[in-house]
Amino acid sequence: YISGFNVTHVKRKISSAMMDWKSNPGHKPLVLLGCRQVGKTYSVKEFGKENYEDVVYINFEEMPEQKEIFSGNLDHKTIIDRIETVNRKRMRGGRSLIILDEIQSCNPAFSSLKSLSEQHDIDIIAMGSFLGLKINDDDKSISPLGYVDILNMYPMDFEEFLWAMGYDSRLIESIRSSIQSLDAIDPVINNALNNA
Repeated sequence: YISGFNVTHVKRKISSAMMDWKSNPGHKPLVLLGCRQVGKTYSVKEFGKENYEDVVYINFEEMPEQKEIFSGNLDHKTIIDRIETVNRKRMRGGRSLIILDEIQSCNPAFSSLKSLSEQHDIDIIAMGSFLGLKINDDDKSISPLGYVDILNMYPMDFEEFLWAMGYDSRLIESIRSSIQSLDAIDPVINNALNNA
């Protein structure tokens, strides 16, 4: 919900970056970094809905019982088997996505990204708060650095805001052109944008 507009789908630039990740045949589990409230969960769920037949969503803060899936020193096959059984959903190569949200709340799940990087059939996206600190942790038993792909997500920029407000690409390109050439934006358009 943005400034009086009921937005049913918010286009974000991170979606095309995630599509590039998915299209890379050698991709590893993806870790999405970004501060709180930038839209990580929404964007990843929408990406899953649009690009996979099956999605398992695990939020370790809202579903602490799911932490048991990652207990023990496990190989990737056992982890996938447990995820399938606990969530009652069959994971299929090339068609399934596992989303691990608030993964900072479950160190064994975070550490398991190393093991999960050994399988390439089922896509995995992990995200959470302060993950940048954990990724670079000196404790190499926890940090999966080198076994994951990393993307950064930032707060909505001006272009994404205009998309969310429903402005078309022609107007956005006109505004971009004015800004780049240091020309004044049409005053009527500028007032309308300021009051949006």
